[in-house]
Amino acid sequence: MIASSHLRRLTRPWSAALASLDPRWFYVGLACVLGVWVVAVNLFDREHHREASTYDWMLAHRFRVPTPDPEIVLLDIDERSLAAMAVDYGRWPWPRDVLATVLSALQAQGAKAVVFDILFADADRQNPVSERAFDQAVAASRIAYFPVLRLTKTNDAKSAVQVGDLAGLVQRRDGRASIPGSGPTIAIALPYIDSILKGGHLGTYNVDPDPDGLIRRYRMREDLGDFRILSLPTRLAIDFGWRLPDAPEKTLRFNDRVMAYRTVAFSDLFVDLLKKQRMRPADEFRGSIVVIGATATGLYDQKGTPISRIHPGLDILATAIDDTKNARFVDELGVPADIAIALALLAAMTWLCVRYSHEQLRLAFLIAPGLLFGISYLSLNLSQVFVDLASPASIAFVYFSLVKLYSAQVRRRWGEGELFVPLLEPTVEHWVGCLATSLPADRQRGHAFAGGFETRYLNLLRTVAPHVRITSGLDAQSWLGSAFVGVLVATWVERSDDAGAIERARGEAQQLLAGLQTLCAKGVVVPMRFLEETIAAEDEDGGPRSKAIVPLRLNRLRALVSRTVLQMTEGAAP
Repeated sequence: MIASSHLRRLTRPWSAALASLDPRWFYVGLACVLGVWVVAVNLFDREHHREASTYDWMLAHRFRVPTPDPEIVLLDIDERSLAAMAVDYGRWPWPRDVLATVLSALQAQGAKAVVFDILFADADRQNPVSERAFDQAVAASRIAYFPVLRLTKTNDAKSAVQVGDLAGLVQRRDGRASIPGSGPTIAIALPYIDSILKGGHLGTYNVDPDPDGLIRRYRMREDLGDFRILSLPTRLAIDFGWRLPDAPEKTLRFNDRVMAYRTVAFSDLFVDLLKKQRMRPADEFRGSIVVIGATATGLYDQKGTPISRIHPGLDILATAIDDTKNARFVDELGVPADIAIALALLAAMTWLCVRYSHEQLRLAFLIAPGLLFGISYLSLNLSQVFVDLASPASIAFVYFSLVKLYSAQVRRRWGEGELFVPLLEPTVEHWVGCLATSLPADRQRGHAFAGGFETRYLNLLRTVAPHVRITSGLDAQSWLGSAFVGVLVATWVERSDDAGAIERARGEAQQLLAGLQTLCAKGVVVPMRFLEETIAAEDEDGGPRSKAIVPLRLNRLRALVSRTVLQMTEGAAP
């Protein structure tokens, strides 16, 4: 109780200050401040715009998930493959003629493409014969695609590699052919084998994690001056006539689980290829896009994504290829659309707060963010475009929270309760005045403050009756109870020996009476009643002052309120 009393004393000046403001300016000003914040976040801090945890939850709880493309097959160097081949080929990396054997077999079966998720950046000096076998297999292949690693841009000036020399990896943005030895230098880790570079089936396989370390987007291309550096999925799109990605980075539409594509253990295929009588179908990979990579944890190709904190890079690359092939990326609204939605929402919330009472908007505190969240969730499941309303939902929550706090402070200034009690000094005689008015029927029973009535009523109190001590009707819960629903009550309390204050209060009551009439529709007669009374002082010699005196005197004021309301409802003339 003591702490609560101290808190009330501390917040009382704020309540009075906020009550002196025009509510409309508060609602508009709050919307403007949040609007500036929205624009700043979208224009200058776009990377942190998305509420990642909300998006991740929606992604993990989709009711509609994409179907993995049946043409994409994963040839997995898993733990079982490492163990099965260790006896003959040792630890990873295996001699490259092993990969040459598989590449030749896949081409012979009619595979559409073989995409390596393995960077051949160093020569295998211990097995030069094996290296030559792989070089020859790549040179003879028309379907092999290889990754390159894009290094940090800060090292571009130190590199000796020029983009004009990287045919197949780099294209001119104007569509003209690249001239060898032209263009800026680029920091990049290229395959060591000459036939890979000459084949031109190259692309980056870089993925850039978000600030929380999770992969949600794939780098599809990078513009460097007049040149464009292609990723592996984009390289495939150009060669097979798929629709090209429309942005440098695209948000991946992950499957419902890791490794959802048809997967074959590398050792199972390789061992079968060495048999005289093969057990596997001769056309097993016909028309397939085979992605060769590793899921074995010891090969350290594990990353974090929204659907798994241990997600093999092999599956991420396959997902990017699938999204490119079938144009199934998660498209997002642009910056202008995001800003427009947020500002429109702020405008709508401002209009609602001006037009409807805070009692009527009580559920909006929960409904508005929930509705926006639901729209985002449905768009992720049912649409190609993800309408990210997490930030607008947060804005709605912040806006309504601040409005609710503002409303509580304003009601504390005008509303009944503890603010009144200290004025009833036991040894001082008080003059009290009470004004009661009944709202029209269409503004009662849930509609008491429709059409902006509450805002106008608060403005009226602020401008013509700043010394009103308590009002009833601003809150659904009041000591008057349900018997006086739709009744507004205003009360003044002054010392009996302060004639100027009493005259001022009477003048405020008359102005409030006139002002209340203007708030109602023309021709509508509003019943009103004003009564005044003097509450005598307690006799100092009558006994000790106890805390029970104040409630007794407060009850006399409440009795006056009840009489005023009763006479008003009985149709007594004011």
